[in-house]
Amino acid sequence: MHFYTRLSLQDRQIIEAGVKNGLRYNRIADKVGRAPETIKDELLRNGGYENYNAETAHNDAVKRRIEADRKRAQKRKVNPPFENPYQLQEQKLKPGKKSKLERLENKLDKLIEILSKK
Repeated sequence: MHFYTRLSLQDRQIIEAGVKNGLRYNRIADKVGRAPETIKDELLRNGGYENYNAETAHNDAVKRRIEADRKRAQKRKVNPPFENPYQLQEQKLKPGKKSKLERLENKLDKLIEILSKK
């Protein structure tokens, strides 16, 4: 299984050197060990083929990552994750209805009661 990793400053410096030497996306991608589409996206996102700067691109990427993390954390505060997997279902239940968890607990209690009588 392949896990996604972000471009490092060294990767971006290799991209910048490739651009300065006039290499195409495929050649730069081979040197960095990434897909050509990744190189293309990186260049388009950070000044284009002629204006690419590794340090600026890296700093901008870090800023975008921090902003995305901040927004994600804000979202979690508004909609906290559920502690109990049945909690969402319990909130949607009509009054007087038992949740799946409560029904399972009742069945388990009845089984324990039956087994303890024997």
